[in-house]
Amino acid sequence: MRPPRSRRLLFPGALVASLLAVAAAAFWRGIWAEDAPRGPGPVGDGPVCAVCRGPDGGKEVRCAARLPYALDRVWAAVTDYDGYGDICEYIHADEVHHEPDGRCLLAARARSLFSGEVPFAVELRHEQNLDEYVVSWDRPGGRVEVNRGRWVLRPDGPSETLVALSLEVQVRAVPTFILRNLSLYRLPEVVRAVERRLRDGPSGKTW
Repeated sequence: MRPPRSRRLLFPGALVASLLAVAAAAFWRGIWAEDAPRGPGPVGDGPVCAVCRGPDGGKEVRCAARLPYALDRVWAAVTDYDGYGDICEYIHADEVHHEPDGRCLLAARARSLFSGEVPFAVELRHEQNLDEYVVSWDRPGGRVEVNRGRWVLRPDGPSETLVALSLEVQVRAVPTFILRNLSLYRLPEVVRAVERRLRDGPSGKTW
């Protein structure tokens, strides 16, 4: 005996409703932004990550954590572009040019969920002040219409560093809220990878 039609439609209806709820949550997570970034907890708490208002009023994904390593050691790890696969395993550096003024010109490829590999080039600017070290970039190109971000490192005592990684990306034909959700997943992994690199040393692997 076949179940009533209403019962046969119950499961697919519930599935569709669940998928719509997940999609709505992802959409809201990708468009809503905090006015002020959240600070991380103590060492061992792991990264905190959220969509925030950037310095220019736009929306960026920011991830921050406290690491149990001195500022200079963390700086050496995040500026080792030849070994960047240890930190950003989805990015492969093809060419790295170090300029006399401290800039670094990087030609690289990024793995994309939608179109294989996305080539890009970026100029990385280094600033080392007494209480803050910064790596920043702002160079779109090709299908990447916005590629803006920065590492900000601040000493927190003699043997700890406050690490913040911010990123704003827009790619032609890809909804920005999807890219922000992807960054909300990836950036904490990148910050954890910095700590792992400092703990275990370079892996020597290539993409």
